[in-house]
Amino acid sequence: MTKKKAASKKRVRKKYCANAIIIRGRGYLFIEYLIEPRGIALVGGKRKKGESPLDCIKREGWQETGTEFSVHRVLGIFDEPGLGSRDNCSSTVFVVSAFGKLREEEGKTRIFPLTEKEAQERKNEFVFGHYQIFEYFLNGGGTVAKENV
Repeated sequence: MTKKKAASKKRVRKKYCANAIIIRGRGYLFIEYLIEPRGIALVGGKRKKGESPLDCIKREGWQETGTEFSVHRVLGIFDEPGLGSRDNCSSTVFVVSAFGKLREEEGKTRIFPLTEKEAQERKNEFVFGHYQIFEYFLNGGGTVAKENV
């Protein structure tokens, strides 16, 4: 490859995220984006520099739902295009229970509780491939203990 061609290729920097499948009562908590891209998603977001996946999901969970999390396990690390999050993000996905009073993030998202059946009926409304991750969870995927994160 010539220097000219090498210089013209953009280096895509990998971003790291954390998301959660949140169990609450007899259902699950998701968020609905009220801004682009509109749709249903797992709670979560991009990790800050030096932040662990566990610290990130606790911070994002608090920001987006007002609740604290009890982490059960890591479902997996999803870094295939279209899974996890936007912007070329590698996402560590946790399975958690939420406790505390729900509080929405004003103007950006709203809390969206769904049963398994309701989520299945609305699977086409999910963004970032998050329904596929939820389906992986429903089918018994993921066995990594939280101590390994």
